[in-house]
Amino acid sequence: MYTNTIHILRHHDLLSTQDINNFLLKIDQQPIYKRRKLLNLKSQNEPYPHFIYKFLPLTPDKTKDVEHLSNYLVESRLWLSSPASFNDPFGMRCRYIFEGKSLDKRKHLDNRFKMLDPNLPKKEREKIISNSLTSKQPLTETLENIHEQHIKENGVCCFSEDTRNFLMWSHYGSNHTGISLQFQIAQDMLIFTHANKVKYSDEYPVIDYLKNNDLNKAMAQTLFHKSGDWAYEEERRIIHPNGANSYLQFNPCALTALILGCEFKATNVIKTLLNERMQKNYPSIRIFRAIRDKTRYSIYLQRQRDWTGSH
Repeated sequence: MYTNTIHILRHHDLLSTQDINNFLLKIDQQPIYKRRKLLNLKSQNEPYPHFIYKFLPLTPDKTKDVEHLSNYLVESRLWLSSPASFNDPFGMRCRYIFEGKSLDKRKHLDNRFKMLDPNLPKKEREKIISNSLTSKQPLTETLENIHEQHIKENGVCCFSEDTRNFLMWSHYGSNHTGISLQFQIAQDMLIFTHANKVKYSDEYPVIDYLKNNDLNKAMAQTLFHKSGDWAYEEERRIIHPNGANSYLQFNPCALTALILGCEFKATNVIKTLLNERMQKNYPSIRIFRAIRDKTRYSIYLQRQRDWTGSH
């Protein structure tokens, strides 16, 4: 849902340490070929792809679709959705455990409550601890409910590493009538190195409430977990901890190509938006069309050179 008050975030609003931001600021000033090389030095275990893709629906008579695409093409800003609007109600969930000796549990909760409210009298703190440990609703269930509410406050922008995936076009590209936007990570490392890879599994990630010393970090990591049934998406996510329903500005150079679905028909909409982009003196982008292969269940991309605003 688009709100009347536009909230636009910048790269420094993303969850990151100062050291990482300083590193990214330094290499973002290097030539593009050096950025590509340095990019994978930053993450040798899981190298970044050169490109990531954002699928969008596009029905010409749907104003919301056109406005949404305009924000990417013309305004150079990503939309950070609330997970409350996602089609997967299981994503980002986790399971808490709180196992150990009673004395250890009490000491742990005592330290937690001291951190939350240093001025809380000892007797009141002990009462809250006792109630927490003896309540009919297990503490772990309470923590999971809090976690679920917290999820909705996160702003999320989802990408895929594969623009040729059939199901992605069907689910997110309005049955192949929509578009896919190509972003080159090295062109805006301050933003797109935050597009972290989603991990897929059959079980929820587990947070050990008693033993985990960095609860915030553990909670943040659960936001990049999803059921194995979604592995075909090859998803990456940019997440802002309090950015639900807001925009995140990116460098216009990072948007390098636009891929039209094989059933795409909204030609006039794209031409209008590309003209608006050109009037802002933003870099031109390449246009491709997904073409159905005649012998295999696959698509290939064909360059379109007769579009306003393309090379």
